[in-house]
Amino acid sequence: MPRVRLTTYTVGSPLQVVLPAGGSLLLPQLQFRCPVRLPGSSTTRDAVIDTGSPYTWIPRDIWRPLRAGIDFDWLPFAAGRRPPVSKMAGWSSGFRMARFLGPVELLDGATTLSRVGVIAQMFDGNPPIPIGSKRPMHMVIGLWGGLLDDTKIAITRKPQTGSVDGVLEF
Repeated sequence: MPRVRLTTYTVGSPLQVVLPAGGSLLLPQLQFRCPVRLPGSSTTRDAVIDTGSPYTWIPRDIWRPLRAGIDFDWLPFAAGRRPPVSKMAGWSSGFRMARFLGPVELLDGATTLSRVGVIAQMFDGNPPIPIGSKRPMHMVIGLWGGLLDDTKIAITRKPQTGSVDGVLEF
């Protein structure tokens, strides 16, 4: 079974909780990330693998260089349907849905998962980035839309260090 290695990214300091029987436990705050290449782009972007997100979503500054009708097609909402607003912690944005015409690729340097026809939310705006942050903007790979279809995320913990590793199997 082919595998794409996921990068473990720490998003904050561990949370310390007190155990009922005494002592404490440090809970890591982790994300799995993977480089992604979109149709019409020769470079990769950082993507968070988030199965809690219903859709793959892409901030405006990432999708804006892509070409409608060549790299993707817009999927308009049904007549009479008001375009929804997506809300996340500390941010909300309008969006349109699109289907990519070429392959969207998740890659780790050794293996590539390539899917055509991926559907994503194309956000009208960009999520806030903390002042002074040098982190590049990322997109989110969500549960539905075709990119994660027929895959499994395998998570392992190293007993010596407690660190977590993830792979996407397909």
